[in-house]
Amino acid sequence: MAAVPDEFPESKTAEIALGKTLVLITPHDTNTLTRMFKYIVCGSTGGAVAIVDDAGTAATLFVNAGGVLQFVPTILKATGTAATPLYGVVR
Repeated sequence: MAAVPDEFPESKTAEIALGKTLVLITPHDTNTLTRMFKYIVCGSTGGAVAIVDDAGTAATLFVNAGGVLQFVPTILKATGTAATPLYGVVR
């Protein structure tokens, strides 16, 4: 699985950098995310988020409504994802 290029190499510290744009993410079981987001924000309904990382490891994470998922996966799967809507944060 090819890694998505990191558009934010300067933000490797523990601080959260502010974003300027929200991009609605439509979960899909096989499509990779087309850009590197700073983080992912959950809208009105929290719940499970099924992901696959750069190494191909599948996992299910949980996020509250209005919460921030500070992990950006390679694939954000439709199957197993209940949190909606999900937005990627970019500059």
